[in-house]
Amino acid sequence: RYLVRPPNAPADTPPPVGQRLADLAASFQQAAIDSILTKVELALTRTGCRALAIGGGVASNTLLRESIERLGHKHGVKVFVPPRSLCTDNAAMGAIAWERLERGQNDGLELDVFPGTDRSATHRT
Repeated sequence: RYLVRPPNAPADTPPPVGQRLADLAASFQQAAIDSILTKVELALTRTGCRALAIGGGVASNTLLRESIERLGHKHGVKVFVPPRSLCTDNAAMGAIAWERLERGQNDGLELDVFPGTDRSATHRT
């Protein structure tokens, strides 16, 4: 918070740009990854698991992927990291659904499910 606007700074203080913005983003990324790694390491220590898998949109993050691999090696655990093409985020699907709902395009519960549908064909920005 203080990096974005220092204490007692005027309300119209411009947001960080350039190197300050890059530092802010990198700091947030590192804090998020540290939090994940702390919890994963605690789980590995407490459970004695011999394998670790990550997935979802967050698994696309290069630094997280590398950090999880190192943590697995440290604990002698086999790590499974899927290809980035399989690390998708449900937020995109939620956004598409919301956009369709706003346009009055809703489907009943009888709608069939088509996993792997090319979302780019149904969503144009």
